[in-house]
Amino acid sequence: MNLYYIILIIILYTQICKGEKVKLKAIALSYQDSGEIFNFMTYEFNKYAKANNLDMELFLNLYTSKNSSLLVNNYGTSLEYLMNKGLTDYDLYFYDIMYTKRYSSYLEDLRDWLPEDHLELYSSGVASQFCKNGDKWVGLPAHVLYDVLYCNMNLLNKYNKNIPKTWNELLKIGKDIRQYEKFNNNLIIYNGLFPDYETSLCSAHEFIYSFRNTKESPFPDYTSKEVIDALNMLRNLKDELSDNDIFKSQESETLNSLFSQNNLFIKFWLLPTNPVYKVIPLVGNKEGVSGSTIGGTNIGINKFISDSRKRLAAKALQFMTSKEIQKKILLKLKSVSAIHSLYDDEEVCAAIDCELIKNIQPIARPNPKIVSYDLYSEKFRKYISDFLYEDKSAPDILNKIENIEKIYEINITSPLAGIIIFVLVIISLLMILFTLPFLFIKKYKPYFRFLSTDFWIFVLFGLVLHLIVILINYGELTKTKCQLRYILWLFGFTFYFIPLFHSFIENFPKERKYLIINRNYKYLFLIFFILIDIILSKLYLSLSTTPEIKFIENGKNYRVCKLYINNYGKYLYLVSLIEKGLIVIAMLILAFHEWNIWKILKDVRSITVAILIDIFLYALYIFMISINITHYIAFYLFYSLIILIFVLSNYAIIYGVRIIRILTNNDADILFIEALSKNSLDLESSSNEMFPSNYI
Repeated sequence: MNLYYIILIIILYTQICKGEKVKLKAIALSYQDSGEIFNFMTYEFNKYAKANNLDMELFLNLYTSKNSSLLVNNYGTSLEYLMNKGLTDYDLYFYDIMYTKRYSSYLEDLRDWLPEDHLELYSSGVASQFCKNGDKWVGLPAHVLYDVLYCNMNLLNKYNKNIPKTWNELLKIGKDIRQYEKFNNNLIIYNGLFPDYETSLCSAHEFIYSFRNTKESPFPDYTSKEVIDALNMLRNLKDELSDNDIFKSQESETLNSLFSQNNLFIKFWLLPTNPVYKVIPLVGNKEGVSGSTIGGTNIGINKFISDSRKRLAAKALQFMTSKEIQKKILLKLKSVSAIHSLYDDEEVCAAIDCELIKNIQPIARPNPKIVSYDLYSEKFRKYISDFLYEDKSAPDILNKIENIEKIYEINITSPLAGIIIFVLVIISLLMILFTLPFLFIKKYKPYFRFLSTDFWIFVLFGLVLHLIVILINYGELTKTKCQLRYILWLFGFTFYFIPLFHSFIENFPKERKYLIINRNYKYLFLIFFILIDIILSKLYLSLSTTPEIKFIENGKNYRVCKLYINNYGKYLYLVSLIEKGLIVIAMLILAFHEWNIWKILKDVRSITVAILIDIFLYALYIFMISINITHYIAFYLFYSLIILIFVLSNYAIIYGVRIIRILTNNDADILFIEALSKNSLDLESSSNEMFPSNYI
């Protein structure tokens, strides 16, 4: 081909590529049927991009309740399904503000892509309550929603009533006008707005918030008097001014009723409506204190797209959340913006009631830390429904609401079971500590001849490590505590059993040559098993283990240490059990062969009894963790008592009984000890007839 034509083709191809627009894609899930705001933003951006030759175009994929049943059934999961796959199909996400925390790991930190002065437009207003996860800005609001109170001025003026300033005033005015209008069966005095979906959480949440003591007070604790008073007032409003059906009315029904005049007080989202209604902020328990749950939609940038697309997506996001576009939305669509400074703009205030918006006291929806928002909302709404329609008491319901998120723990001050176990552990530790000196008293040495003094100390140290495992369960159960608990179990087992194991080997009949372990290197023997524990510990620490939260339906949640989180952890745990199990089996085999050796007869039989008890306790522990224990105190008690019984039974059978013999010293024991001290006995060659078997 002629070189001229090749160059011409290259130039033409370059020009074609140069003129091709970048297509940005956004997805929006809207409870509203039209998604008018999102379409308006998309249209305005594309008009701006074309006018400024940006060679980019934004395409919006809009799902509403009309075209997607999936949206109605599960909004949160629907969008997260796309995000969680790490797909690059969409550059921008429009998402409900209640899912900010849930989606934050899939979204870019806007501080990396937007100018600081643009973020400052929102940082002084309510946006920081629902656009940030920690310090990370994961979205900016396309619009916000506030609940307000619509007051029928015709009815209020007709009966010479003022606009209420508190819930008590609203209750009194409502009761009076209901009496005056007793023949008007269609009149709605107060609607409550508690449909069987998310809006009912918003209604309850803001109502509780309106009962805080002052305007500056934080959200009250669920078990406080303020919240109990709030729920009781809410039920009074329903019983005195409304009924179950009205309180449960759908938002669409409430919206339709706003276009009639047959309502006195209607609570609903701030929208342009019938001029017969005076719109005011929701009232509160005290004048000047109110609350309104924030609704709305954020825009975020997909974390998984390329940096070049992130830059373009940031341009689109910056434009749609700019002061100019937000002002247009305010003026044309009467939709509320989160840019607080707009409500000082004369043009804006000529079109909407800026003072109304300034006086609203917004509160973000709950931000659960340990459960998903959907689960929290579902349970919260169920309990509020039980209170309103099933005559449950406010304290009981609030206790259940608090328990949705609360994790119960054992402390040394509560509950009583925790105090008792703590005292028993301390007593056990002191008992071990105070009986330790008997090992160093020369005349009592024969009582402890089965082990050397240092190995007796190791045995007692192993029991102490087991007791520390119980103490670790006090307070918040963390990843570190779970890891430490496993490590203490490994080393506690080794320090307790290996000295006894070595003594069994050391006392094994010499004529049986098939035991090839060298008896003389006892420290090397111990160190070998300690090295195994160190290796297992280091492997276990490499696992990303976290405590598992056991969620108890209508009960008290608590944390447990998950034994393993994957096959690697499972195999590691099994290796640990097999290694410890083989040691126990080997000890039982040696005990069988040494059962009638007089020199260690008592020791072998008592240790065998202790081992059999230990096997039973381990089996009991495995059974305990395999069943579903629904009460945190019961779980802690079973766990702690198993370990405590293990420690005390082994201490009593192997060590404590020797202390008792010392303290109840009889003449026969003294003669025996004196004989030993004079080396008049050769224990290696002693026969069973030389001394009664009830000695040591």
